[in-house]
Amino acid sequence: MSQAQSLDYRSLPSYKPLFLDYLHRFDALSSFFAGDPFEPESWTKVASELDVGNARTGTAAPLKALNQALGADEHALRSIDGLGDGALAVVSGQQVGLFGGPLYTLYKAMSSVRLARAAEERLQKRVVPIFWMDADDHDFAEVQSAWVLDPSYDLVNLRYEGGDSTERLAVGGRKLSPAIEAVVDHAAQSLPQTEFKEDVLSALRQSYSPGKTLAEAFGTWLLRMTRGTGLVVVDPALPELKAIGASVFERELAGGSTSTQLVQQTTDELLALGYHAQANASETNLNLFYADPMRNPISASANATEKSDLVRQLRDEPTRFSPNVLLRPVYQDTLFPTLAYVAGPNELAYFAQLKRVYEHFDVTMPLIASRTSLTVIERPQARFLDRYGVDLVKLDSDDESVLNDIVRAQTPPQLDEDLSRARNCIQDITTALERDLKGVDESLVPAVKSTRGKLFHHLQELETKALRAVKRKNDTVRQQFLATRTALFPGFEMQERKLSPLGYFNKYGWHFASMVEDKADPALKAHALLYP
Repeated sequence: MSQAQSLDYRSLPSYKPLFLDYLHRFDALSSFFAGDPFEPESWTKVASELDVGNARTGTAAPLKALNQALGADEHALRSIDGLGDGALAVVSGQQVGLFGGPLYTLYKAMSSVRLARAAEERLQKRVVPIFWMDADDHDFAEVQSAWVLDPSYDLVNLRYEGGDSTERLAVGGRKLSPAIEAVVDHAAQSLPQTEFKEDVLSALRQSYSPGKTLAEAFGTWLLRMTRGTGLVVVDPALPELKAIGASVFERELAGGSTSTQLVQQTTDELLALGYHAQANASETNLNLFYADPMRNPISASANATEKSDLVRQLRDEPTRFSPNVLLRPVYQDTLFPTLAYVAGPNELAYFAQLKRVYEHFDVTMPLIASRTSLTVIERPQARFLDRYGVDLVKLDSDDESVLNDIVRAQTPPQLDEDLSRARNCIQDITTALERDLKGVDESLVPAVKSTRGKLFHHLQELETKALRAVKRKNDTVRQQFLATRTALFPGFEMQERKLSPLGYFNKYGWHFASMVEDKADPALKAHALLYP
């Protein structure tokens, strides 16, 4: 079986010019970033600029308490000890999605692990992988569903109805209700039976149990998926971390619209070069939220008295404050000596807008590394693609042109013509016999007509059977096509953006994380294909 190992991003849909140029024409974007992560000297440069001060090493104690509570193993705890001793960090992050969120969440985590190891070897300095759980985000609707494939490769939505999704509450702090047990049961019913199922579902139930917050559940599950890698999870809502990062929030309050203006200035430059703006800076709000308990943006037009009151509240209760998407990286990199951030294509575009913001807050901007992008191609899909010579990329379409091409290729093109010729031959031969025998013995003519009818009847039976066979074969091909398309482009989306890692851990056990890690090559500038 011929198996490609990767696909050029430029052959895939939805990747924008900024991301593609970042990989292949970095010089065009170099002024917007700290350096090219594919160039060794960039790592040395950023490492030399990082200040590992007391504020940053002060994060180790609360992180250790958090990770221990979430079931971290000795590898993760040693990483935290390394932070306390001045190690650098490779960070990635994502919202706290149900059952680990989509596959790319795991891909980000394992990319951070691989990149941290590569950086450690390059710099001969301890570098630890960190996963930032975006627990402050309030978009509950975006994290309340997970998708898996059932044994027939039909798409199944596992949805947790855990309260009002319109409430602007930080999702990480929402406590799971008993309804979560039914969602896990739904997962158990939907997933195929395997030798790993009992163990994986047991870990899932322990992670997502009533009374835990979404952040606790997500963190426990992520640590279980990545056990043995040294990955550390961070909840940015921890009071100790908010206290350390409060200086960033206070500076945002004091600066008014300064950071927004800097973002807009950079955005204008990107637009002038023909790129898009991933984030739109608000002219009316600061890049900061206040929760009481609903999470709402802080107006940029607040007067001196209002700002003074906000500063007082910030110093008394920093946990009420959280950054928006434009300020979050600065808050993150105030807490940690971030050598590199592992970003998805859209996140990478956010960072293109932020270099001046980093400079404004006197925080070193990290290198921005592209996360591993993967499609898992299991044996049934690999056999289908190989047998019919199907281009994987062409399956990302809601029409059935690929299927039609396959069906046409499987049906003998001359079948209809041969059946028509057979009918004509029967008619011609029996007509000739009827004419010849009429002159010999007219009583034989009815026998000829009877024979003709029987021949036509037998031919019709043969035609019906042939057409049934073609339809049966085409139906099988159709089912294989639909199953393959759903597995590789579920809901006509990239697999990594839709499916939960739960289904693959159920099939391949905890070793699936190692499979992903093996494919997470920091030097690869292409979409990888994983054949389990």
